[in-house]
Amino acid sequence: GNPGGLAQTPGIPAGAAQRRVGPQVGAAGAAGAKPAKIGEDLPAIVVFSTAEKDEIGIRTLVGKYNEEGTNHGRKFYKKSSKIPGHEDISVYLYFWDERDGPSFSGWWFGNQVGGAQVWSRNRLTSLQPPKQGWTIPWDGDVKKELMVVTGAEKAAMESAPAPPTAAPPAS
Repeated sequence: GNPGGLAQTPGIPAGAAQRRVGPQVGAAGAAGAKPAKIGEDLPAIVVFSTAEKDEIGIRTLVGKYNEEGTNHGRKFYKKSSKIPGHEDISVYLYFWDERDGPSFSGWWFGNQVGGAQVWSRNRLTSLQPPKQGWTIPWDGDVKKELMVVTGAEKAAMESAPAPPTAAPPAS
């Protein structure tokens, strides 16, 4: 057995997953026109936790991620913030298709795209990384407190007023 979980995919040159597609004209505006003043320097993805105190597995993943390229037809991301005490560890968020079987398909957090060391998995095969449903460890339980959102979504959350504690009754 392979305790690491994911095997390296043979036969794919190292640079093959890095092909860039042409500029996505208008893609940013399509996801709901956000005011320009939020700034163009937002991270592509922000991973955060809603828990008061995070366990080590979640602390590895939380932070800001920038788009790095594409893998298996989806964008992949690299954590831009360093892990205190583990500055040499890189964290990638990437999609893996069913070429190695459905048990390996989905979104992953790992130390490299398609690498053997993985921390978390989401079985969904959505075009964007799913907001919730991440398991830690990758074959463990879903951690409801782990959230994966776009930089714009996170900025909107931080500027939005707190939601009411009780929903009004439906009329």
